[in-house]
Amino acid sequence: MKKILFVFALFLLPLIAEAGSYRLLATEMAYKIKSDGEWGEWSDWQECSIKVIVDLDDDFIKIFTEDVITIEVRKWKDTDDDGKGGKIIPAYCVDNDGDELDMRFRVAKDDTYQLYLDYDSFKVVYNLEVMDSTDQ
Repeated sequence: MKKILFVFALFLLPLIAEAGSYRLLATEMAYKIKSDGEWGEWSDWQECSIKVIVDLDDDFIKIFTEDVITIEVRKWKDTDDDGKGGKIIPAYCVDNDGDELDMRFRVAKDDTYQLYLDYDSFKVVYNLEVMDSTDQ
């Protein structure tokens, strides 16, 4: 767990609003759906403005869509290379409806961030930006 926190802090240190809490803004999202056992293609990127809070002290993520989605991290997995010079920080999670999912943060080499939520029948990806103090 400490390794994950260190990697997360290293890449996201400028985001700290308070100890262990990160405030991000999803500016675009895309999704794909599983139908008849096969994954469809990713949708086109859709512009959005969705606040995301990552709390490493309490191991949860909140996504402020129409209905607030709270994702509880049950187990952090080993950080991996994304094959392009960035890092993948994965976790096994459960959302506020009790649905299990795999979540992963992608921290690209150019310091851009993505959040992937992989459910059994659909996947969502958000492009994230750091919220500055005037956005909060």
